[in-house]
Amino acid sequence: MKQTKVQLNYAGWLVLPIIVVGLILELLWLNIRPVVWPQSTQPAQTSRVLSQTDQQLEWQGQDLITLWFDDAWESQYTAGLPVLQQHQLTAALAVPTGHIGFPAYMTWPQINRLKFLGWEITAHSRHHPCEIEQLTPAQIKQETNGALLDLLQYQIHPQIYVVPCGRTNQWVEQAVKLQYAALRTTEGEFNPLPIPDPYALGGFSLEINTRIEQVEEWLTQLQQNPQPQWLILIFHQIDNSGEQYSITPHLYQEIIQAVKDSGVQVVNPGPVIMNLNQQTQIISQTQD
Repeated sequence: MKQTKVQLNYAGWLVLPIIVVGLILELLWLNIRPVVWPQSTQPAQTSRVLSQTDQQLEWQGQDLITLWFDDAWESQYTAGLPVLQQHQLTAALAVPTGHIGFPAYMTWPQINRLKFLGWEITAHSRHHPCEIEQLTPAQIKQETNGALLDLLQYQIHPQIYVVPCGRTNQWVEQAVKLQYAALRTTEGEFNPLPIPDPYALGGFSLEINTRIEQVEEWLTQLQQNPQPQWLILIFHQIDNSGEQYSITPHLYQEIIQAVKDSGVQVVNPGPVIMNLNQQTQIISQTQD
């Protein structure tokens, strides 16, 4: 018995250094390894493909709407997806990869099903840190690059990064610009079309105090503005929890119905960024 215990302790001393070295190598890998993109999706190329779907955007100067679901809450899959399917709509999903599989969050098979159904999957950090001022540039890079690498393991090529809690700074912007084609916050604002800066996308967050009248007002403002705009509606939990970043299933259905009734085209974000600027250049050249 004593001999067995000595052997186990000896084995433990052998395994511990291996684990430590492995963790150090992973941190170095995240900080110095350039992400190898498939040729058709390299963000540095002007011909990059931003959408993970076959959705095409024929833009003729019209307003646009995107439905964007942050944090990959399970209620977005169970309560949000069926309503969108009923109206034949797709959406974007912002995934904090370190949360996937935990209670109240989606699983990887669910996320892959959304991708199959035409949803666009975007990155949302690994661990969803809100207090970015407490993070070093290296830690920020671990969040942005780490989320990208996690998604690539599931054959998902995100090219848009959604900052946690809508907070950003110069280090976040620098890290995102190295690996992604666009950045989205939660700033309550419309986005002018064509997009002047893909790294400054804003949207309206739907929360516990949001009322359908407010959403209808946003839709009215969108359509009455003489200049074309892009409205991004940001969803979190869809349940009766009463949490700050939640709306009830009933309100959610009202919002989707209002969006559908508005007649404004609902699109994924990737095609807006990719196709719209290209088509704008073509239209401008034709007019000249």
